[in-house]
Amino acid sequence: MLRYVLVLFLILSVESIAHSQPEDEVDDALAHAETLYYEAAFKESIQLLLRVDDVLHAKAGRLKEKTNVKLHLALAHIGLNENSEAKSFLLELYALDADYRLDPQQFPAKILALAEEAQAEQNEIRCRKVSEEAHRQLESRNVAALVSLTVSAQSNCPDLDVLRPDAAELLYQSGVDLYRRGE
Repeated sequence: MLRYVLVLFLILSVESIAHSQPEDEVDDALAHAETLYYEAAFKESIQLLLRVDDVLHAKAGRLKEKTNVKLHLALAHIGLNENSEAKSFLLELYALDADYRLDPQQFPAKILALAEEAQAEQNEIRCRKVSEEAHRQLESRNVAALVSLTVSAQSNCPDLDVLRPDAAELLYQSGVDLYRRGE
């Protein structure tokens, strides 16, 4: 009973964060959610973390806290054997930070494998979006945007290799047009 009163108190405290915004209240809520996780109170941890997630969603920045919440939500769902829910939070984590790494010394192989799967899936989603945007920029003949996209995502998105010949042709034609105009 005391645990539920404490959880309710923390949930109400987290809701007040939206108005007061002190960082240590978010950190306190995260620390308590982690404690609940280690006590195997996964559902209570999830309730608290979802409130913190809602509060942080509306705020710019705070990437560390946002990724921490997503990770702990995934871990709590794994504790409940809800792997598909866990994977969805890991996908959100990798959408926030594509380079996020789990410490293999800290997590079991099951969690690491699920995280790697989510990271690979999120990279595919990101590459698909970049490739679609690159196609749009190629069709609209926007050389600067096309170059920017291909340079920034080249190593992470092998699908962009398909665009190279058309992009090279567009760059060549653009250069010839600029030369003819004396620019």
